Amino acid sequence: MDNSRYDSFTLVPRYEDQRREFYLALERAWKHGGWTVYCDELFYLSERLHLVEPIERLLTQGRSKGISVAIGMQRPARVSRFAISESTHVLSFGLEGRDAKELSYATTRALEDVVKTLGNHEFVWFRRPRTLWVGRLDLRAGQLRGEYVSGG
Repeated sequence: MDNSRYDSFTLVPRYEDQRREFYLALERAWKHGGWTVYCDELFYLSERLHLVEPIERLLTQGRSKGISVAIGMQRPARVSRFAISESTHVLSFGLEGRDAKELSYATTRALEDVVKTLGNHEFVWFRRPRTLWVGRLDLRAGQLRGEYVSGG
């Protein structure tokens, strides 16, 4: 990415170039502003590629430059509680054990009980400040139903 303005781009660097390519992309998104950055597998990006600083900058200061960040992770216990606590919206499928506990520490204690009871095709949406909504996807009927769980 140079100084040109792009509508979108996808990084698929060779393994040996991943850290450099991802770092440059995060830095340039910061420089240009106005991007939506999707980071899949936060643990890999932050812990294995050591990109904690540019990711945390986007999470804490990106809004001032019109940057939105969407992050995916499979194991909340393996990532910084900080990354989750900076999120305005958190979507989660069923979790148990330490993953459920870490997610609740970074959001609200009520979330731990909810994620432990979610069935197949169910998820919980947490929105700051402390709103929980449980969604159920009925694949046979092709419907998404939800219920407000708690707030405040």
